[in-house]
Amino acid sequence: MPLGAARFGLLGVGITEVDVDFLVIGGAGGSANTGTNGASGGGGAGSLKTSWNSESSGGGEATQTIKTLDLSTNYTITIGGGGAGNTSTQQGGSGSASVFDTVVSNGGEGGDRGALNGKGGDAGGGYDETPTYIGTATFGYAGGGVGGTTSPTSHGGGGGGSGSAGQFASGGNGGDGGNGLDSTITGSTIRKAGGGGGGGRYSAGTADTASGAGAGKTTGNATAGAANSGSGAGGTRTSAYVGAAGGSGVIYLRYPNSFTITVGAGLTSSTTTDGSDKITTFTAGTDTISFS
Repeated sequence: MPLGAARFGLLGVGITEVDVDFLVIGGAGGSANTGTNGASGGGGAGSLKTSWNSESSGGGEATQTIKTLDLSTNYTITIGGGGAGNTSTQQGGSGSASVFDTVVSNGGEGGDRGALNGKGGDAGGGYDETPTYIGTATFGYAGGGVGGTTSPTSHGGGGGGSGSAGQFASGGNGGDGGNGLDSTITGSTIRKAGGGGGGGRYSAGTADTASGAGAGKTTGNATAGAANSGSGAGGTRTSAYVGAAGGSGVIYLRYPNSFTITVGAGLTSSTTTDGSDKITTFTAGTDTISFS
């Protein structure tokens, strides 16, 4: 069915359904406290799923199928929170899932740290402190591990992004965070769901800051992911500097402007128009929506 088409009931009498495109991004992972002479990995991006305009979902996954919703029926929306930046433990908090009806985009993992090195997070998996998977990324790429454990090579891996994997750290240099992905669902180009850069002794990992991801640092407290970016926090290094929070998730819905959306009081949202479509953006909360 063409984008924005409305479906008709028996014998063409009465519109009963509406097609809704979506971009759903989970909350991103935070980064860890570095401990004494340690380094922390970057937080992983939240998973990214989209049905819009043949754009790729995160992790190289295919475009999702547009949602066909019944009118005057309630559908759940939940915006995932970013993972906490930890001040006293070894791993940043993982983000939580964003939900649009049956579409669930999981949160990214928090960046880890060890006595001398950390690991990056990602959207659903990661690397241990040796180059070994401990999980499988889902609608996102894996975070980078570390290539050395001997002092003074303090370094953290980059967090995985929706567009590319986080990079390994080695030689006291933090791994770069994975890239985010662009979308035009709002009518202009937006970039979301990048991985945070890893902290390092000599140099810190870079990040796709256009996506809202936090770059790594060599000193000082870690850098948070931007709100509603689904992008990971950056890591840092040395002297027990504290981790930072991952960016919260976000949901965009695009549908024909001949329809009206009703949003529950538990959600924070705004609606704009692009051509013959409306775009409703959800930035916080959980509740139901319906169309008429």
